[in-house]
Amino acid sequence: MTALASICLKLDSEYVHGYGPSPLPNEIDNEVEQLIDASFRATGGDTLVAELTETHGLVLLAYAERMASLAVREGRVDIVSRGMKALHIASRLVDEKELLPILALLHNSATMLGADWPSLIPATPGFGENRFKESCERFLARTDADRSIQAMGYIESEEEGGFRYIRTW
Repeated sequence: MTALASICLKLDSEYVHGYGPSPLPNEIDNEVEQLIDASFRATGGDTLVAELTETHGLVLLAYAERMASLAVREGRVDIVSRGMKALHIASRLVDEKELLPILALLHNSATMLGADWPSLIPATPGFGENRFKESCERFLARTDADRSIQAMGYIESEEEGGFRYIRTW
């Protein structure tokens, strides 16, 4: 079994239980990053994503949420980009409504860091590009109030390690 196949199995199991609120960063973050990198690097990225499950999609959502916090904590726009790549893959695996709260967090982080939002939307031909881009555009078409992190059920907070988005629901 390849290292990537092993990671895919782990990320589709009880191993990831409690991942979302766990300390930032951690080993699962590294494993998710390997999956993301393999998906975007592979010429058959669509084929790899086709083998992933909804559980993988939920793990990718949790990763993107975590990266929104970590980006602000470390003041690094490239971490927002990693979250956007995870969300792009997740958009192929979960219902579009699941993306909205995490888009709000990533957008908020990008704004806080002074990033150019359109440049953060990953573009990979043949990788479900249009669907994700359209989701991002629909999100941006919302009013400021409707795309706020508060409307999506989050607040900005602090924890021992620093900045962290916290769910209010």
